[in-house]
This record gives sequence, structure tokens and C-alpha cells, in this order.
Amino acid sequence: MTTWGAYLNRVRAVYLRDVEITGDPSFGFTFPDDQILECYRLAVDSFADFHAPQKSVFWNSSTPKLPSGFYDMSVDRRFPIPADSIDDVEFSGRVSVERGGRLTYLETLRTTSSGFQSNRQGFYVFNNELVITYPMAAGDTLHLEYFAYYSVPDDDLDVIEIPRWAEGPVGLLIVYHALVPMIIRGSENSEYKTKPESGTPEQNPWIRTQNHVMKQYEMSFLRRARQDRTNMARGRDDRG
Repeated sequence: MTTWGAYLNRVRAVYLRDVEITGDPSFGFTFPDDQILECYRLAVDSFADFHAPQKSVFWNSSTPKLPSGFYDMSVDRRFPIPADSIDDVEFSGRVSVERGGRLTYLETLRTTSSGFQSNRQGFYVFNNELVITYPMAAGDTLHLEYFAYYSVPDDDLDVIEIPRWAEGPVGLLIVYHALVPMIIRGSENSEYKTKPESGTPEQNPWIRTQNHVMKQYEMSFLRRARQDRTNMARGRDDRG
């Protein structure tokens, strides 16, 4: 497991080449920690389109219900979709009801783009809420498994969620985003040069560097298949 502190140091040394000069009292990193963290946030949000983590949430009679009280599983039929959900859970989520230690997986009711089958028992999404038509009892627990965006670390000791094989590609995406301010400054500094094309993208070396970084990022996935989230969600069955 890789911590954010270790990954940050690796990105600095290997990708950004932003290495501390020992003994230089005036030294300052070109890329501050908070800037790299924001670039990491942008990078993992983009990477999640290719490969996202699976997370889960559940509701039962002990789950607080906003603005007050707790859920009544025999009555409540609407449950909030997690804010970090990346896909439509109707097509990539997995919903089940646990009763007496047994899971019953529910089918999505939305079968076409124009509507859903209201005469079946299952689930659908409306106004960012999970709506259950399956008859639940007071002691039931509702489970939702879904694909999510990656969490962003708050501390150097936090373990990053991306898989180990993705640390290299995500590092390239961090560089890609970190170069944006340098591209803007490069264009601004060239605006008043006498050569007519000085301020154009073709004359900005940072743009060429950024394009090269993106090509390297894309090449890193040539031997990997994009995550098939719909088929993964279709593995619904009853498990006793």
C-alpha cells in the first residue's frame, strides 16, 4: 500500500524533477504540495473514467435519516445516491436486500430510454435517489454497490486508493495538469515579442511537452482493457 507522502515524493523526483537542493537556503519547490494535490485530484477523476473503485453503502433501521430520525425499512422507499458515485447505478450498480442473512439481488426497472417497467419489483433512480419497489420488512438491510470517484488524501500517511499499476499513468496525468500554469505564463511572456507567432501555441515549448505527456499516458493503457462496469453489475444472484 502506498501512502500519499511516499507517492508525492516519487512524483516530485521521477516526473516533475522538482528535487530539493540541499544547503541552499533560498530553495523553494517549483510545485507546492497543495498544487500537486489538486493536480492529483484532477488526475484521478480523469483516470476513474477508465478504472474506478467499487464502494458500497447500506441502510437499515439504525441508519440516521435526514433531517431527523432513522429509516423505517418497512415504509421508506427512497434512499440518496452517494455523492461520489461516478456512473448511473441503474446500469452499473448492484442493489440487494438482506433478510435473515440472505441477499436478494434486485433488477433495474428502467429497461428503455423512455421509461421503466412499473409492474415489476426492483429499483430505479429518480432525482438522484434510489427508489425501491421491492417489498421490504422492518428488519431488512438495503445494500448498494457502486462505482465511485477516488478519494483524495488529507494526510501524508493516508493510503492512496489507485491500484499499484496505475501509479505511473496517474503520475503522468499529474504532470499534465501541473504544466497548465507554465503554459499560460509562457504565452503571456511571449505576447509582446516582436516575432509575429511568438505568442502562439506552436511557439510555446510547454504545450509540446504537455502533448507528449498525454501521449505517454494514453500509451500506458494499450495492454489494458477499459473497466466493463455494466457487465460487472449484471452478476446479480441470490446468495444464501
